[in-house]
Amino acid sequence: MNSIPEGSYPTFLTLYPEGKIIHLIRDPRDVLASYREFTIEPKYRYFDAVFTCLHSMNWTMTIGESLPKKNYYVLRHEDLITDPEETT
Repeated sequence: MNSIPEGSYPTFLTLYPEGKIIHLIRDPRDVLASYREFTIEPKYRYFDAVFTCLHSMNWTMTIGESLPKKNYYVLRHEDLITDPEETT
């Protein structure tokens, strides 16, 4: 599995026109609950994480909407966990 910065998607597709980008997303509530459970940061930092998470998800989805449908796929973490065979 490779990870590329979100801003590099268009460059990636220029170099690899048949390349596929799989965007794995997780329910933000679960992301933040996990962060809250495992962080040792003060509570105010947790709220910073909420806004950072929402901004990141919004930005990435906006980029995804601008990419060709044949190259971009959104995979929900919850679907993968509940029914991996059907999801993949």
